[in-house]
Amino acid sequence: MNIIKTFIHTNREVHGIDSVQEFLLPNIVDLKPNFIGMTSGKTYEIGLLVGTSRKWDENILFNELKKVRKIGFFGRKKKKEILKNYIAQIPKLREEFPDSIVKLDNDFKIVKVESRTEFLNRNKPKPKKLSNKVKESYLNFAKVCLNENDLAKFEKFVSELKNYDGHWQHGTTLNYVNDYLNKSKILLFIVLDWKAGIADFNWNLSSALENNFNRKIDLPSPNDYPERASVSFDNVFCDYKNLLNQSDLELSFIDTDSDQYVILVHPISDKETVRNSINGIELKEMKINCT
Repeated sequence: MNIIKTFIHTNREVHGIDSVQEFLLPNIVDLKPNFIGMTSGKTYEIGLLVGTSRKWDENILFNELKKVRKIGFFGRKKKKEILKNYIAQIPKLREEFPDSIVKLDNDFKIVKVESRTEFLNRNKPKPKKLSNKVKESYLNFAKVCLNENDLAKFEKFVSELKNYDGHWQHGTTLNYVNDYLNKSKILLFIVLDWKAGIADFNWNLSSALENNFNRKIDLPSPNDYPERASVSFDNVFCDYKNLLNQSDLELSFIDTDSDQYVILVHPISDKETVRNSINGIELKEMKINCT
């Protein structure tokens, strides 16, 4: 059994943003020149060469495939031979055409289709038109959260904004907006992974307060919480919300149905505007219940 450093895999840019992320094997079930996913058992016409580090041989792969598809008793020797030849081909492929999309010919030989760059340039879907309601909602966020200079920049950006929901690269319009904000260093949303450290939140919030409202507020210290506690620790957000409320400021949270927090800091008086704008971008507000 050898360590395999290159294999063929699905890819969200190639197979769609909702595709299963899995390694691909030749279709020895139907003996057809396409791939079968090792996790889902789905069939694919193409796959992407990727780096990996797996200890596999034809027997292991055969048994893995049996878990997701019924292979049948007859012809097993031939099917394992196809898997063995498949493994033998792969090491040379990455040297010959790295980061490429491949398929199988009728003899189960792996052949290059094109580079991933070529494929994406040819198949990139154009973003759709964005509704005026969504544009207006993003602008309303900016009007209550940003300083005048950043607001002017953002207004120009929103005037040309398209709908990126379901886009192969960005996934959602909000993700596309956040990419622009990060590149432009505009502090409209604070985006944090659920495992992010409290110190990260503290720094981002302090920056937003100073940049957008010209305010310096003594925030809770990360040292007040257990070592390595994340922002998801009990009452962290409530502690910050309660303190900011004393300065007539509020934290609102956008529920993106993911493992991240998207947070806005804004005046309490604009709470209704923010709530309506969250609905306006076709998302929901995440409730943080504080006593």
